Amino acid sequence: MRNFVSIMLLGLAITACDENLTHAQHEDYVGTPPVSLNCQPNLDGQIDLAELTLPLGVLASYRVSPPGETRSVDLVGELLDGLQVWDWSADQTTDQHAELGVIDISTRWYAKHFDSAAFAVAVDAASRLEAIYIAGEDALYLLGFGSQEEAPTEGQTRLIFEEAVEFYRFPLKPGMAWQSMGEVLNGSYLGSPFAARYDYDFNVEAMGELHLPDVSFTQAHLVHQALTITPLVGPITVQWQASFLFECFGEVARATSHIDESEQHFTEAAEVRVMGL
Repeated sequence: MRNFVSIMLLGLAITACDENLTHAQHEDYVGTPPVSLNCQPNLDGQIDLAELTLPLGVLASYRVSPPGETRSVDLVGELLDGLQVWDWSADQTTDQHAELGVIDISTRWYAKHFDSAAFAVAVDAASRLEAIYIAGEDALYLLGFGSQEEAPTEGQTRLIFEEAVEFYRFPLKPGMAWQSMGEVLNGSYLGSPFAARYDYDFNVEAMGELHLPDVSFTQAHLVHQALTITPLVGPITVQWQASFLFECFGEVARATSHIDESEQHFTEAAEVRVMGL
């Protein structure tokens, strides 16, 4: 009886299939192609200009130390099996979040003072002050600074260099060093008249692995920058900044010294920012 029932069911199934013997042919699933990146790191030991200038409007997420909090920082790192390594992976619970990117200056009040090909990047994590740059054939030039708002509560800042300052030289690789100078005349700083000479001293110390809390970079370039500001009135100030640059990502980490720091490898930072969630 069981065999008879099985045969009957099989017969019903065959009969049902006989009613439509034509089957649709379906193509293999391909899926959506991956989105191509505007810039793909090639890890060739150097950073070209095209690998540092990011598209307008692209934002990156950073962890930033709070204002007024001094942060210990290791700019020396260590050699592990012949490889330079900096470990900045400690999770700092007091870090604050900031999203920074390349700014289209056509949306800014100070646009009329600069070339239309120029772009801006926030100087401070709160984006109150912005630095204006333009790309040349083999260098990135700093044109000046402007407050984000035309009339902020603390007063307008408008600092335009008489001649553009050579900021980053390309191709950028370890061992490079250069100096640049810019003069600001008839400027405005926090609403007050301002004139000063800016002396920049750069050197690319090393390339190696940089470990951050949320991501690691295999060929990060450590660039030191010493800025000496000699104002028309007031004291001369010196400040160091250490920036880690990576192909196609730009600046992935930064440590800024306190004013009048004398050591390139300073250990106490007035601000630390690292790329992260």
